[in-house]
Amino acid sequence: MNGHARVKYDHPLFEKVLKKTYGIMVYQEQVTKIVHLLGGLSLAESDKVRDAIKKKNKDKLLKFKNVFIKGALKRGCKNKKEANRIFDLINSFSSYSFNKSHSCAYIIYSYMQMWFKVYYPIVFYYALLKYPKKDRRKKEEILKEIKDDIIRHDIPLKMPDVNISKAHPIIKKDSIVWGLTDIKYVGESYVNDIIKGQPYKSIEDYIERSGKGKNKRVIESLLKAGAFDRFEMSRKEQCREIFNVLDKDISKDFKDYKKDKFWIEKSEEVLGFVNYKRR
Repeated sequence: MNGHARVKYDHPLFEKVLKKTYGIMVYQEQVTKIVHLLGGLSLAESDKVRDAIKKKNKDKLLKFKNVFIKGALKRGCKNKKEANRIFDLINSFSSYSFNKSHSCAYIIYSYMQMWFKVYYPIVFYYALLKYPKKDRRKKEEILKEIKDDIIRHDIPLKMPDVNISKAHPIIKKDSIVWGLTDIKYVGESYVNDIIKGQPYKSIEDYIERSGKGKNKRVIESLLKAGAFDRFEMSRKEQCREIFNVLDKDISKDFKDYKKDKFWIEKSEEVLGFVNYKRR
């Protein structure tokens, strides 16, 4: 009636345990009570069942099967088939389960995240990008998930910049500025020297004053990531400038530097996404 279905319980004892979740096993604590009340297992044994479920250890869980079935037959199960069916329900529940205290914590945590996302979006996305400091792959995954949100909410995300960026993402004038260590092959020891020399007037100034930052591979990665774009030169012009200052080619890797496709591919290589506009 009125779109409501009557809840069916697999055993009368289940109502006491599963009433709040409409006859469905949701929490590990519910299984602990079921194996105790219906299977006759001690509380200590019931907790071992819960632990086996938590760890998805099917072999450990099956060790309690015979004990449960014997106990269930003594406590109102019609036959062995019904007892087996109930144990199989418990067994299938073990493929995905969580305890009740975690569900409460998840609800609060999710609410807090949504609150920050709505009222303080820049801080929210900044925290997401800053969190996996040394896990570049994880950061790439996060960026792929949230980039549409960032565009939709018009969140200013500035790419790596040798004059502004620090080791990790920062918030500057209501914008998120990408971190230098988020660029592949640019480690913290190099970044420390780059930051000490900030700001730089030109690429030549950078090469003269950035200490370890003038390492050949670091310069290549900064160039590919667009960290020198602030000097109002195309990537191709930047490349030629570096060739001139260093008085040699950067590496064979740059043999196709005059092609736009090269810069698209290389920016994705060092950042995990494309940061290049044709000029």
